[in-house]
Amino acid sequence: MSYKAMDGTRQWDGSKKVPEERMAVKMQSFARTGITPDIAGADLSYALKLQYDRWKAKGLRTTMEITPAEYTMPQSCSKNTFWSDEKYTHERRMHMANLSQKYYKGDKCIDTQESQIAINAILTDTTLETSAVESDYYCCPSCGAISRIKELMTGCPYCQTKFQISDLFPKVTNFYFYDDDSSQIKKIKNIGIAAGILIFILAVIYSMMNVEHFNVMNIVGAAAGGAFGGICIFYNRIWNL
Repeated sequence: MSYKAMDGTRQWDGSKKVPEERMAVKMQSFARTGITPDIAGADLSYALKLQYDRWKAKGLRTTMEITPAEYTMPQSCSKNTFWSDEKYTHERRMHMANLSQKYYKGDKCIDTQESQIAINAILTDTTLETSAVESDYYCCPSCGAISRIKELMTGCPYCQTKFQISDLFPKVTNFYFYDDDSSQIKKIKNIGIAAGILIFILAVIYSMMNVEHFNVMNIVGAAAGGAFGGICIFYNRIWNL
């Protein structure tokens, strides 16, 4: 889990014990160097390599800074096993984060993106003992050749690299993020409430100054007007997000 450093800032846990946070850390260096994260599965690594090659072919480069948000999701919401069988399990893990990304053409910065995001990582792991998956095929992390897991554990037939099961699982097999609008919605909600209160106060003052017989119905009318105005402002701002 992410933690607070001595300076009070929240930091990712970059160890293999928390694969999705290690992925967030490694994605930042991937953006600079093109070296795919060691915690990524073979298919995801290949997709990232293709993406980096496309950037390079267009003469583009990028820097990416992903930092944990102060708000952390409850574990019941941030972890969700959505598929499993007798050998493997696939778990979706979500974290809130802040993204700062810059794109360069040569030495010129051509675009900057600052946003709050929701990170989603799909984590694939074994559900049983090692012997249950030893006969399955796996892409060698070293040379890319396809071999059975038990062969990789004794030495890849092609590159002779040996692996432990902990080197092969768990792996992040999908990693994506999207803009998190929850904090913006909260701010807009507060704006709507403040606007509604202001409209109510102004309506009451207007009624007291201009209505001959000021009574409770004027207050009710002012409250209704304030509520309607606040709701209109809220949905107008939401529509323009």
